[in-house]
Amino acid sequence: PCRRIDNPIEIYFDKDEKRRAVVSAITEAYEKERPVLVGTESIEESESLAAELREKGVKCSVLNAKNNFEEAGIIAKAGERKTVTITTNMAGRGVDIKLGGEDCADKEFVESVGGLLVIVTSMRESSRIVRQIRGRAGRQGDVGESRYFAALDDEIAVKNNLKKLCGRHYPSEKTSGVITDKVVLREAERVQRITESDAFDERVNLMKYTLIGEKHRELTFSRRNALLDGEYNSEMWKKNAPDDYEKACERFGKKAVQKLENEVLAALLNEFHCDYLDYTAYLREGIHLTQIAGRNPADEYNIACEEYYENAAQTIPDRMTEKLEALLECGKIEDYKVEKPTGIYTYLLNDMAEEFKAKPILLSVFSEEEDEEKTLVNESKIEKKGFFGKLFGKK
Repeated sequence: PCRRIDNPIEIYFDKDEKRRAVVSAITEAYEKERPVLVGTESIEESESLAAELREKGVKCSVLNAKNNFEEAGIIAKAGERKTVTITTNMAGRGVDIKLGGEDCADKEFVESVGGLLVIVTSMRESSRIVRQIRGRAGRQGDVGESRYFAALDDEIAVKNNLKKLCGRHYPSEKTSGVITDKVVLREAERVQRITESDAFDERVNLMKYTLIGEKHRELTFSRRNALLDGEYNSEMWKKNAPDDYEKACERFGKKAVQKLENEVLAALLNEFHCDYLDYTAYLREGIHLTQIAGRNPADEYNIACEEYYENAAQTIPDRMTEKLEALLECGKIEDYKVEKPTGIYTYLLNDMAEEFKAKPILLSVFSEEEDEEKTLVNESKIEKKGFFGKLFGKK
């Protein structure tokens, strides 16, 4: 059974008050020689918190993306007495932090002071991240504790207008100490759910744009790989220009011509897919403008991609025939050079779906929607939406 104590969220007026509370909690545990693991939101926060603690005489280790190669060594010591480890979200996942150190020499003492204390320093976009950080304490039936700190001006709280949701319960002036108003606590939890719903919307929206590309990529490369693996032989040249094909076979041999034709087609498929990626990258830059005409950008994007793919695919036989005509001018088949790309290009799809969220200013001017309706999300609607309802819902 889990013996970890998960304390409820502690909300403070601003980040300064929250930082003082976090530093106080760490210092108090350090004086008791209790191990502490702190989960920060960013590299900058982890380093600034470490600097502040060191000024107060608290020795601590920092683990973030800058020194992730030291992760194993730092995490191995995170359960030792009087050890403070400051990490980001990425650090220490899936690691069994042993109380009292790797050899468990001080396990009894660490258990007597409450086990590993895990501290979450701010609201996260997903409650899953919070649970992951909390879960680094109390593993394998060990004792442990977690504390979750937040502030009214945390990025997530401001972005989702926590102040407006709280109404008259929102503190009118700066206060010190933990905010105990039940409405504020309830609305803070609601903001967490709203944020998770927005993140889910982004993932679903991104999926609507990426699935068509995945389909076309798999189709193109399955054909290309079949050529390279010898599972399929092209007959395009024979069908498009049978006379030229027969001449080439007589001069160079059917087997050699077939091998060369497969290589040319594979190279053409590479070129075809690069052109496709270039087109879709260009298309994404302005697809949101179709909203002005009352169309769904995701639908228009998928239709345009499908049309481009089909039309471009129909040009491959002619392009291939044109390229292979040059073979008849060669003295030896080895003299024919298959054209290959001379450079490498990277096409990146924004994984946060920001490029699909952009709206032209005209939409803001002529939209009939009220800002309040966009800001305040119906909580029951969030909880009842299913995955398929979102994915295949109204266009």
